[in-house]
Amino acid sequence: MTPSQAHPKAKKSLGQHFLTDLYVVDQIVEAVSVRSQSVDAGSLNSEPTRRLIEIGPGKGVLSKPLVALGWPTTLLEIDPRMVEILQREVIPQAIGPIQLLEHDVLSPDWWLKEQQWANDVAPESTLELVGNLPYYITSPILFAILERRTSIERATLMIQKEVADRIIAPSGSKTYGILSVQCQLMASVKHLLDVPATAFDPPPKVESSVIQLAFDKPPLPFEDETLKKIVRTAFQQRRKKLSNALSSVLDAEARDAVTQQLGISFDQRPEQWTPADYASLSEWVQKKEG
Repeated sequence: MTPSQAHPKAKKSLGQHFLTDLYVVDQIVEAVSVRSQSVDAGSLNSEPTRRLIEIGPGKGVLSKPLVALGWPTTLLEIDPRMVEILQREVIPQAIGPIQLLEHDVLSPDWWLKEQQWANDVAPESTLELVGNLPYYITSPILFAILERRTSIERATLMIQKEVADRIIAPSGSKTYGILSVQCQLMASVKHLLDVPATAFDPPPKVESSVIQLAFDKPPLPFEDETLKKIVRTAFQQRRKKLSNALSSVLDAEARDAVTQQLGISFDQRPEQWTPADYASLSEWVQKKEG
């Protein structure tokens, strides 16, 4: 084996920045291993088996302590060079069942394979996601996770700080937007820590953050597509008042009815509405559409 095979360099085309800071690794593993607050305190002895999916494990710095937890684990890696390293250095250390999938995270195929595997090795398990997400496809991955949230207990994710700030942003702030509304309606969001560029090899040009999304909220009383249509239409014209931004969704008569029935004003701009306001409108629209 040549040195380049044993220690391959990061590929810019895959957005690879390998985590090297062991303190950050420890913090992530601790956050993942802590029992979810959604578990009934009276049923701790009967807590279901937890299983894990790690997105983009790379060289396995985070994978090694994760597989030591003993949970059924799926490692999802697109780079065949990293797959070789994981097979050599991580798979032999696994305590519990483990599978390694060479797949693109945005491809739907791997999800079906993981579900079938889970039915065999841990049919009553709850699912934790963890990953150092490629920065250039962070948003598509986040939206894919939100779409599958009914099958996921929590997601502990390393993302660029700018995106993390948008996710946790309150209404009325400059960073508040589509991700803020959808994530805050669909999950309990927690900021865990900020991570400097020096924690990676090679260092990215931006700072990073670790966040945790706990999918412990009751189901929304409307379809995701209804919410997405309203929120994305609104924020496409975030400098306009909602009376203009949402004119393609609601005519003047409908807007007046919403204001009268729900008490929310279309004289505001998109960032001034809270997630609850967008949820109320989504429920109203869906009922009207039947």
